Amino acid sequence: MASPPPNGSSSSERNDPLWIPGMTDITLQPCPGNLYFQPGCEALTDIIYVCYTTFMSNSGYSSRLPECAFGYYCPVAYYWRLLYLHINNGIEVTDSELLSFMHQVKSLHLEVPPLIAHYLAGFGNTTIPSSRDIMFRMRKVPSYCNAGNTTGWFGRVSADTQPFYQNYPCLAVYVARMFASLEGGKDIWWNFPAEIQPVIAGGLCPSLACIGYGPRGNLSRDQRCLLEANGVRVAEQFPSSNRCLPLNVSLLFGIRTMLCAQSGLQLLPLPKTVVGTVDQICLTIIEDEHEEGTTRATPMTLTSSHFIPGEICFPASAYTYRVHHVVEEAAKEELPQQPWVVWKFGKNAPDDWAQLTVVGNSSREGEPEILAFKGFTTTPYQIYSRLEALKTALNGKIS
Repeated sequence: MASPPPNGSSSSERNDPLWIPGMTDITLQPCPGNLYFQPGCEALTDIIYVCYTTFMSNSGYSSRLPECAFGYYCPVAYYWRLLYLHINNGIEVTDSELLSFMHQVKSLHLEVPPLIAHYLAGFGNTTIPSSRDIMFRMRKVPSYCNAGNTTGWFGRVSADTQPFYQNYPCLAVYVARMFASLEGGKDIWWNFPAEIQPVIAGGLCPSLACIGYGPRGNLSRDQRCLLEANGVRVAEQFPSSNRCLPLNVSLLFGIRTMLCAQSGLQLLPLPKTVVGTVDQICLTIIEDEHEEGTTRATPMTLTSSHFIPGEICFPASAYTYRVHHVVEEAAKEELPQQPWVVWKFGKNAPDDWAQLTVVGNSSREGEPEILAFKGFTTTPYQIYSRLEALKTALNGKIS
């Protein structure tokens, strides 16, 4: 009777032509799979607002640049950063136009204010303290579609697309806001194209939870000329060098020229590293959001599974890379009215709107469980005060 092969090896392995008895035993270990997380940009609207008000406080070119155009310029840089990280981490994109968008924006050499550059530099791969590396990735947008004379929409607003309109800047929303500002009108709250509006009964218009949505601007003659001179005209197709995302190269160059010509305004190039900040493991907890429109005035709390020095975690408290909206048991009857839902609706609207509410925290799904552990926390704070303090600190550091 044959003796069993040593060290658990099979007979076929002992018959391998390279088998040498008595050689040093080397054991192959299983490789752990990659860990991923999906930071979002719920603070982007606030960051753009702080930068624009600083820009407008200066004289000269500032009065010629409308907020809606500056609002388009910054998210283009942000979306480039997301795709740059996603693609450089070896994660496939389903549409080749997204890869083209990344190369197209890179060739423009856009520059942004220090606060936005600092914010963008924080996105990327990092290491969980005393643990493993964790990699950045974008959630897969269901589809990009055309509507209202522009491409780049995330699709019809629904429970499936709510997490994307809530966490990522849809460039089509910023384009639509420029169109709405050009149109003018007494009602500052404009609507999306019919193909994008939700089909649930009782809907009114987008809410401020939809990143990029805001009141139509009251444009001056110079501001209107800036948009129209770069092809942004009511009832006409938005000029784009990309078939998937709205990329108006002429408008971006025009805005960049204005920013560079602004006396005393500091600008920085877009970050081109894949390493981000450990701040991304922090989780911003937002509670008591029962009254519509109070989200940004609501105190927030920053939590972390690991201790992070204050010099690093202070920016995390302002940038809110990962957000959790608390749903209290006592408020369940009011769930459809929660401010993180990206669409407004009437008081007698059907319960179907709750579908959008419950997916408000779905971007945390699939992330390592350790990131949800609250080992450390801050006292409550408000985001605007943190952003203003951070902007001042960055300007002093760079100057």
